[in-house]
Amino acid sequence: MDPPLSTQTPAPSAANAEAVLDDVARMVQAEVQRAGGWVSCARLAQFIVAQHPWLAADWAGRGAFRKFLDALDMGQLKVAWNGTGGVVEDPHARRSPKGAATAQWGASQHLLAVVRPVHIATGMPLMAPAEVRGVLDALSAEAKRAVRAFRHRQAVRDLCKEAGLAVSRADVSFVLKGVLFAGHVFGQGEDDRHTLARRFIDNLRMLCEREQLVLDAPQEAALLEWAAGAN
Repeated sequence: MDPPLSTQTPAPSAANAEAVLDDVARMVQAEVQRAGGWVSCARLAQFIVAQHPWLAADWAGRGAFRKFLDALDMGQLKVAWNGTGGVVEDPHARRSPKGAATAQWGASQHLLAVVRPVHIATGMPLMAPAEVRGVLDALSAEAKRAVRAFRHRQAVRDLCKEAGLAVSRADVSFVLKGVLFAGHVFGQGEDDRHTLARRFIDNLRMLCEREQLVLDAPQEAALLEWAAGAN
């Protein structure tokens, strides 16, 4: 009987391995550019393995993704390793004023140290406390007017604009999807900001776990304070 066919992609020959690594470096450069200047290392690892599954075995003889990534010639891109796994970034990319500004955080600067790693790992918009709370308040208000709040994203954004908050449609969509993906059902009398914030944080926890970022209890409490405000 013939042996079963393997579904695993074989590693290329040594002669072709360098060409593959050059291709991976170009892929990383293109992905960082597409993402606006930075991508989390956890997300890049998934992206690379999806294109070259054989690398997952031992990262081309490097044994670890970190050593593999450090060995790539990625031009001006820099790898910044940290407690969340790190990011690959273009130091010359133009930063979004909203993402770079921290003045909006005021007395909540201590929360930024928790929120920023989640933003880096998951791609969550880096909203100031007033902004994320404003989105949740607008969702709550819109839910009272129309139960199917997810059909009224523009109305939610309009409420935020009326409150003087510079949130985008993408910001509203990310928060709303997070609340819904966590299983929240609007129109059942539990559409207050604090409840919606808990649902949103529940979804963020799942996104973080997918990116191999584990949140401890104090970090989750800080995220809840960021989204819902102090109790």
